[in-house]
Amino acid sequence: MNILMIEDDRELCSAVSFRLEQEGFSVTLCHDGEEGLYYMQETPYDLVILDRMLPHMNGIEILKEARSRQIKTPFIILTALGELNDRLTGLNCGADDYMVKPFAFEEELKEKMERLNALNIELNLDEKDTSVMDTEPEQREEQSERKCVSHER
Repeated sequence: MNILMIEDDRELCSAVSFRLEQEGFSVTLCHDGEEGLYYMQETPYDLVILDRMLPHMNGIEILKEARSRQIKTPFIILTALGELNDRLTGLNCGADDYMVKPFAFEEELKEKMERLNALNIELNLDEKDTSVMDTEPEQREEQSERKCVSHER
């Protein structure tokens, strides 16, 4: 699995990337939002781990921009912002999962990554199976569309 981690806390980046690489993952690190968006446009990733509070472009802006550009890569938001409104904002803007710092690598991050990877593999298989396409294209598009609703305080 090829992972992009966009996180401005360099110590956390190093620790998480070290653990991920021990598990056999390839990890690209960047420390600001604009750089992260650039990496996503240039290289296909299997997963993006994204902080919300970043220099130059915050995580929600990155998420909105990525989804508007039809980047379908799964996102896990990893942040200190853990209130219900924060979580809802992240998920409504296109994140696939949301984790609050501090976290346990084995119990939380690794499990979420494995689940998202399994779902991604399953979705890719379903896309190849044309027999599941019983609804009209407009209805499918409407059902899968995500709306970003801001729940800012």
